Amino acid sequence: MISRLHEKIFSLIRDTGVQVIALLGGGGKSSLLIYMARVCKAQGLRAIFTTTTRMRFSELKNAGPIFHIQALKKGISEEKGPMPQFSLMGHKEGMKAVGISLDEVGEIAKVYPSYKIIVEADGAKGRPIKANLEHEPVVPSNTDLAIGMIGLDCLGRSMEEVAFRSKELARLSGIQESEDIDLKTILDLTNHPEGLFKNVRAGAKKILFLNKSDLLSEEEKNRLEAKLGHLRFNVDMVWIGSVKKETLKEYRPCRN
Repeated sequence: MISRLHEKIFSLIRDTGVQVIALLGGGGKSSLLIYMARVCKAQGLRAIFTTTTRMRFSELKNAGPIFHIQALKKGISEEKGPMPQFSLMGHKEGMKAVGISLDEVGEIAKVYPSYKIIVEADGAKGRPIKANLEHEPVVPSNTDLAIGMIGLDCLGRSMEEVAFRSKELARLSGIQESEDIDLKTILDLTNHPEGLFKNVRAGAKKILFLNKSDLLSEEEKNRLEAKLGHLRFNVDMVWIGSVKKETLKEYRPCRN
C-alpha cells in the first residue's frame, strides 16, 4: 500500500510547474532526498539528485549512480543522458560528495528540461534545526519548490544542545542559547527573512516539513497539531510527519 507521504511527494514531483526542488534546514534533508529518489524510481520519473553544499557520498549514491558534473559538460544532451535517474557531484573529498555550483544547476536544468532536479541546498551537521550564516543556504535561483525541514526532536531542548549555528538562531529568535526551543522558535525561524527560507526566490512554493513526529508521544502530537492551526507560518503548506515511518499530515497555515 502506498503511503500518504509517497502520494504527496509523487504529486509534487510530477507537477509540470516544478522542475527544481531545494531541500533546506535540518532534521532529515538527506533522508528525504533518498526517499524522493525511491518515489521517482517506483513511479518511473526522470530525476537528478545533487547538492550545492556537501553531503555524505554514500547518501548521494543511494539516490542514484553518481556522475561528475564535468562529464555532463562534455556535450551530453538529454537524449544521450546517463539514465532516467542519477546523481551529480562536483568532486569527492574523503567521505563527502562536494556539490555543484548554482550556475551548474541552471545549466543542468536547461540541458535536461524533462528531468526533475532535487537539490540538497543546505547543511546542518546532522542537527534537527539550524540558522544561517551570510552565505547560507545555497539555493538555486531557479528553484520552483523549497521544502524547509526541522526535526521535532529539537522541541523542549536548549539551542546550544541541538541547534546548528545556535548563536545565529538565538539572535534571530530573540532568546538566549541556553533557553529551550519551542513552537515560537520554529515560527520565528520559518518567517524571518534571514531564516529557514532565506534566498528562496519570490514566487517559489514553500513547504515547512516538521519531521520526526514518530519521536513524539500521541499526547505530544495532539497538542502540537492543535496549535499548528493557529500559527501564521508564511508558507504555502505545513507538513508534520516522519520520513522514516512514511507518515504525513498537512495543514494550511492560519491567514487571519
